[in-house]
Amino acid sequence: MNVLNKINLVNLPVKDQILKVDQILESFILDGDNLEIYTNEEILIKYLPTKALKKNISIKISMSDETWKIKLIKKG
Repeated sequence: MNVLNKINLVNLPVKDQILKVDQILESFILDGDNLEIYTNEEILIKYLPTKALKKNISIKISMSDETWKIKLIKKG
């Protein structure tokens, strides 16, 4: 059964959001299934795809009400 975990980074400073995303990606490689990250910082939308690609993780990005939703999906 797939469990969807959600992480809200909206109220964190940008630097903390970037550090948290790096930690999330490292742990996602080991035991990730499906994960949604919520952010209000566009810089993460530019930063995350490159990092995810290097770690063989697919992402889907959408936006509503000035909040970005980033869904991480483990490939293969």
